[in-house]
Amino acid sequence: MATDRSKTNAELITELQSLRQQVESLKDELSQVKFPDSSIPNQEDDLQHHKAETLLKQQLLENQMLLQISQVLTSSLEVTTILQRIADAAAGMIERADRVVIHLVDENETFLTAAAVSGAEQPSGPQRLNFTYGEGIAGLVLATGKPIYLPDAPKDPCYVSTQNIERRVRSLLVAPIRSDSKNLGTISVHSKQLDVFTANDERVLVLLGTQAALALGKTQMFDATQRRLKEVNTLYKITQRITETFDIDVLLLQVVTLLQEYFTFYHVHIYLIDQVSGELIMRQGSGETGAHLKELGHRLKAGTGIVGYVAHTGQPFMTNNVNEVPFFVRNPLLPDTSGELAVPLKVGDRIFGVIDLQNKSPQIFYENEINMMTVIANQVAVAIERFGIHSDLQAALVHEQTTRVQLVQSEKLAALGRIVASVAHELNNPLQAIQNALYLIKMSDSLDPQSREDLQVALNEASRMADLISRLRETYRPTVGEEFRYDSLNSVIEEVQKLISTHLRHHNIVYKFEPEPNLPLIPIIRDQIKQVILNICLNAVEAMENGGTLTLQTNLEADKDRVRLTISDTGPGIPPSILPYIFDPFVTTKTRGTGLGLAITYDIIRSHKGQVDVDSKVGEGSTFTIFLPLMQ
Repeated sequence: MATDRSKTNAELITELQSLRQQVESLKDELSQVKFPDSSIPNQEDDLQHHKAETLLKQQLLENQMLLQISQVLTSSLEVTTILQRIADAAAGMIERADRVVIHLVDENETFLTAAAVSGAEQPSGPQRLNFTYGEGIAGLVLATGKPIYLPDAPKDPCYVSTQNIERRVRSLLVAPIRSDSKNLGTISVHSKQLDVFTANDERVLVLLGTQAALALGKTQMFDATQRRLKEVNTLYKITQRITETFDIDVLLLQVVTLLQEYFTFYHVHIYLIDQVSGELIMRQGSGETGAHLKELGHRLKAGTGIVGYVAHTGQPFMTNNVNEVPFFVRNPLLPDTSGELAVPLKVGDRIFGVIDLQNKSPQIFYENEINMMTVIANQVAVAIERFGIHSDLQAALVHEQTTRVQLVQSEKLAALGRIVASVAHELNNPLQAIQNALYLIKMSDSLDPQSREDLQVALNEASRMADLISRLRETYRPTVGEEFRYDSLNSVIEEVQKLISTHLRHHNIVYKFEPEPNLPLIPIIRDQIKQVILNICLNAVEAMENGGTLTLQTNLEADKDRVRLTISDTGPGIPPSILPYIFDPFVTTKTRGTGLGLAITYDIIRSHKGQVDVDSKVGEGSTFTIFLPLMQ
């Protein structure tokens, strides 16, 4: 680009030097023009000299004007100022011009917009006109690339009038503004008089059209360079953010901020597709409006609006007139939207979402912006996919760690079960012998009342030990599917309440039960679940030495095909150092206890294909949450 720009400047300098030489030469010729020395005037000679003098003056004026325009072209003035200078020059050089107008073609070659106007007659009609190649005078000039002169414009069938402008325009001369076979616009001269423009006027207008094309080419080259620089900077910044950021929301916010900052769009959204519902959720938006929409949880149903259309088709969509799009849906918080460009975020055939850009008049989208935004969208989509893979890996790692912990726990409980079963078996035989011996002693008639009473206490304790050994053996005996029965969890809790009512009263515990009224029956081994609830409740009662509240609650989680039981207390809580190991065997916070109750609880729930979690805060209490499936 730099080479082309230097070449243009060099051509302008050469032309400038040539014009200066022509001006000086014309000045010399003009100074040498003399009338014939004769006492009798010769009218024919006078007329010839007058024509020669007029022609020289006209050429001198033209060259001076062109010299000034060439100087302007080498300056740093804005293109609007340069075009106005050219329009003023045309008005000065074409003697009978009432008005000069320079119209420029928009990027999509749909409209002609007045960029510069000169002359006493200012336009009363619209400054932006629709045009079609080959139709109307402007359309014909742009289609053929040649000037057109209409001596009486309103009577020409190709002339298209606007707002009775024919009352002020009779003679019309229009020349193209072209650069490298590209139509940039037209320069036109109007007059209220009939047939006033000459071939020389046409030559001057064509020359000024060339000068306007040079000015526009220079400006467009600079604008293209600046815009390309913005594009490169934006891509670099986004790529940099992608490599540095590991938070998807932070990345998307940076993308919308960069696009808004570099290209001053009216608004920028980024939507991501909800993989469950298919809805488009706005994850980030630019400015205060974007923050407000995000706070409101703004989302679009699948297929809604331009964004939904792009998400469905996977193809970019651009319009500079949203009112012409039948499926456009206006956001009430963005009332000034006139144009919209949406590009999909996709990798291969997988679509993650949409980048949505909006403009307001007179700013428009250009065709080349589709390619740029598509590149940006591809970069963002790759990042989203990377974040997804990273999240999946993290989830897999957490799942693997959880599974490993559960396997270790299961192994511990299995080992514990084997030990308990072995010990229970070994204790059961001598305990039965002790029970039998005590029973035979009790049958003796020689015992005094006190001995008989003491013997009864021994028998009761031996019986209690036998029951405990039986429960331990039952707990660690492998269960089979036939042992599960569909039963009411609420009724099991009510039975446990009766068993612990005395303990609750003695410890000043307030008991609350909040059952789900329509809780379905679930497959359980009733005695085992009763033991689980009893273990947790008794631990809670023992923890609340000075009274408190014990709350049980059941709920149905239909979407997850399970029921939930929560058991909460207001005790001292479990120390953080012990909490991760609370279900391990022989871990306890009590001064007296084996630490087997929660280990047995964990094993029973696992055998029911359920889950048990604990949440505890020191000084506030503990909550055990048990999940049991609706089906085995």
